Amino acid sequence: MIATLLWIHLLALSALFVEILLVRIFDTIVGANASYTIVTLAVLGGSLAGLTIAIRPDWLPRLGSPGGRARVAMAAALAVLLIYPALQELPFSIERVPEAPVGQLLAFSLLFVALGLPFFLIGLGIAAALSTAARPHWIYGADLVGAALGAAVVCPLLPRFGPVGEIVAGAGLLLLAASLPRRELRRRLPTAVLALIFVTTSAAGVFRDLDLASHAEKRGARETRLRAEAEFRRWDPVSKIEVVDVTAHDSTGATVRGTRRKLISYDGGSQSSHIYPFDGDYRALRARLPEATIEHFWQRGVLAAHYLFRDRSPRTLVIGCAGGQEVKAALVYGARHVDAIDLVETVVELGSRQYADYNGGIFLDPRVHYFQAEARAYLAAGPEAYDIIQIFSYHNSARLASGGGAVKAYYLETAEALALFLSHLSDQGVLQINQAIYPRVLVTLGQAMQSVGWSDPARHVVVYARDGIEDHATILVSRKPWDAASLFPLDSLLLPVVPSEGRVYRRVIDPLDPGASFLPPALWAEGATARASSLRARAPYRLDPVTDDRPFAYFLRKKLGRIAQDSTRFVDRSIARLVNQPGSGGWLLPRDLAHLVIIALVGLGVVLAVLAAPRRKLRSSPAWPRAPVLGYFACLGIGFLVLELTLVQLGLVPIGVPIQAYATTIGTLLVGAGIGSLCSARFVTKEGWAFALLLAAGVFVALGHAGVWSAIQGMALPIRIGAVALVLFPLGFAMGLPFPLGLRALRSAQGGAIAWAYAVNAATTALGGAIAAAGALFYGLRATLWSGLGFYVVAAGLFWIWRRRRIAVLTEDGNA
Repeated sequence: MIATLLWIHLLALSALFVEILLVRIFDTIVGANASYTIVTLAVLGGSLAGLTIAIRPDWLPRLGSPGGRARVAMAAALAVLLIYPALQELPFSIERVPEAPVGQLLAFSLLFVALGLPFFLIGLGIAAALSTAARPHWIYGADLVGAALGAAVVCPLLPRFGPVGEIVAGAGLLLLAASLPRRELRRRLPTAVLALIFVTTSAAGVFRDLDLASHAEKRGARETRLRAEAEFRRWDPVSKIEVVDVTAHDSTGATVRGTRRKLISYDGGSQSSHIYPFDGDYRALRARLPEATIEHFWQRGVLAAHYLFRDRSPRTLVIGCAGGQEVKAALVYGARHVDAIDLVETVVELGSRQYADYNGGIFLDPRVHYFQAEARAYLAAGPEAYDIIQIFSYHNSARLASGGGAVKAYYLETAEALALFLSHLSDQGVLQINQAIYPRVLVTLGQAMQSVGWSDPARHVVVYARDGIEDHATILVSRKPWDAASLFPLDSLLLPVVPSEGRVYRRVIDPLDPGASFLPPALWAEGATARASSLRARAPYRLDPVTDDRPFAYFLRKKLGRIAQDSTRFVDRSIARLVNQPGSGGWLLPRDLAHLVIIALVGLGVVLAVLAAPRRKLRSSPAWPRAPVLGYFACLGIGFLVLELTLVQLGLVPIGVPIQAYATTIGTLLVGAGIGSLCSARFVTKEGWAFALLLAAGVFVALGHAGVWSAIQGMALPIRIGAVALVLFPLGFAMGLPFPLGLRALRSAQGGAIAWAYAVNAATTALGGAIAAAGALFYGLRATLWSGLGFYVVAAGLFWIWRRRRIAVLTEDGNA
C-alpha cells in the first residue's frame, strides 16, 4: 500500500508540476489569456481518462497491476518529454488564426494532443487506483498532497532548472514513479537510475540555457527577432527576463538619437523597461534636460515629481524601479534618500551588478537603497513618510503574479493600495502615477482619498497627457491642494515644446479650473453619489473604482462592440484606441473575453460528453441513482475550483509576494484537503457533519478573513504566511471530505462508476474556472467565494437524496 501511495503521490506531483510550468511557459511564448485557455483545455485530458475507464472497466485489472502502473508512468514520462519538441516545432500562433484558420486549427489540434497526453495518462493511473483501492480516501489524500508539492516547487526552481530542465525533471519524477510498482530489483533499478539522471542533470542546470521558441509578436517583429539574440536571459520565479540591445542605426551607420539603450523584456515582450547608458555625471545631465530626455528617460513625465522637489532633498520611494529611470531622475534633482523596490529579483540584480557600469552606477549610489519587495507589504510595515512616491506602469505581466486565474488582477491599482500610498506621504508629499486609462485611475483615487480623509479631492490632483495615443498619462496627487505657485514648475517642465521628444503635453485635469478639465469632478471626486453614478453610467467603458474585491483594472468593456471618441461620454482618442484594442485582429470575439467563452463552451461540451458517453455501460439503479450522483461530483469539482481560485486571489493581499502567496494558498488547501481525505473514514454515516464542518469553515473564511488580513498587515512575511495558512487550513481540511465520502458510497456500484464520477469531477474544472472568473468580474471576489460554498450546499442536498434512495433500497432488501 505504501508503494501505491508513493506512486499516486508522484503522479499527482508531476501533473501539477507540469501544469504550472506550462502556465509559465505559455504566458511567455503566447500570452496570458491564451496561456490560461491552452493549459486549462489540455488538463481536461484527465477527465477523458476517467471517461475511458468508465467505458472500458475491463481495463482495470491490467491498469491496477504492478506492470500496468509502471507502464502508465513510463508512458506519461515519455509524453512529458514530447512537450518540448511540440513547443519548438508546431507552428501555432494566436495572431495567425484569422488569416490561416485551417492551418492553425491543425497546429493547435496537434498541440492539444501533445499537451493533453501526459494528463490523460496520469489521470488513467489515478482513476484506476481510485476504482480498485480498498481505501480510496488514502489514494485521494496522497493525490492532493502530491499536487500541493508540485504546485509549490515549480517557480522557485525555474532559475536553476530553466523551463526545458523542468520538463526533463517532470519526466524524471514520472520515471521514479514507474520504478515503484516493480518488485524485482533488476527491473526497478534501471528505471530509478534513469529517473535520477533526469532529475540531477536538470538540477545541475544542464538544460538551463535552452530557450523556447516564441509564438507571438507581442511588441513587433523587430523586438521578437532581437529577443532571440538576447545578451542576458533568465527565467526568474516571477517573470522571464531578457535583455536586448535595441540601438538603431540610420542608412549611414550612425546611431539614431534616443535608441541607444538596453531593453529589459518581461515574459516575451508582455512588458518592458529600458536601461539607458549614463556616465554618472548628474550635474551635466541636469543641465541638458529636458532637451536630452529621450537619451535618458522614457518620457518627460518621469521627471515631474522630482523636478517639483528639485534641490529640496526629498525622501523618495520608487515602486517598480525596473531599469532605473525614476531613480536617476530622483538623483539628478537632488534626492537625499531613495528607496527603490521591484518585485522581480533578477531585475534588481541587473541594475546593481551586470549593468551597473552601463547605467552609471545609479543603484550603487549611497543615497539609494535598492531591494526586492512587494510595495503594499513594504509600506504596511510602517516606514517613515515619503515626499515622493512614484509608480510608473505598476503591474507585472506574469499570470501567476496575479493569482493564476482566468482574468488578471492588479492589486497595486486598487483603492485600498492607493489609500496606503497616500497615507505614507509627508505633509508636502506627492504621489506620481503614470498609467493608461487615467479616468478609471481617478475614480479609484477619488475613493482612496475619501477613505483617508482628504476633503475636496479635485483640488489635490493634476493630470498631464501627451498628444497622440497616451498610454502613460502623468497623474500627480499632492497632500496639499494645488495652487498656481505649486503648478508653475510642472507647467514649465511639461508644457513647453521640446523638439527632440516630439510630443506635446497638455493639462487634461486642472485643479485650478475644473471646468476646463476633460472629466468633471463630480465623476470621480464625489464618491458614490447619485450624480457620480449617473455620469459613470454615461461612459461606454467601466468607470467603477478598482478595489481589492474587484481588482481587474483593465477589464473595461461594457459591451462587445467598439466605442467611439466622444468627449460627452468621457472618451478621448487614446481611451477609444486602448479599449478597442482587444477587439482588433479579425476575431469574432474580443480577445479579453474570447478565452473565457472558449473555456466555458469547451468545458460544457466535455462535461456533457462525459455525462452521456458511458450511459449504456452504467445504467442507473435505485442504489446508483445516476442524476444525483453525477450532479454531486460535478458540484464538488466546480465548488472546489471556485473556492481555490478565489482564495488564491484573497491570499495575495496579505502575503504580497505572489509566488509565496500562490504556494501558501494552494499548498494549504491541497494539503488540508489531503489530510481531510485521510480522515474521511471517521465521517462515514455522519456525512451531514462533514458538510456542516465545511460550511462553518467556509463562513469563517468569508466573514473573518478581512479582519485577520488587516491585523497581520505589516508583520514579517513568515507570520503573514502562517496566519493565512491557519485561516485556510480548516476549510481545506473540510473540502477534502466530500469526494472520498462519495467514492465510499459508490463502492457497491458497477466497476466503472467510480471512474465515471472521477471523470465528471475533473471535467468540471474548466467550468469552475470560467464561473470563478465571471463571478469575480461582475460580482466581486467575496460574492464568488459565497457562490463556491453554494455549490457545496447543492452537493450536500444531492448527497442527501442519493443516501435516502440507498437506505430505501437496503431496507427493502432487508425486508425481502
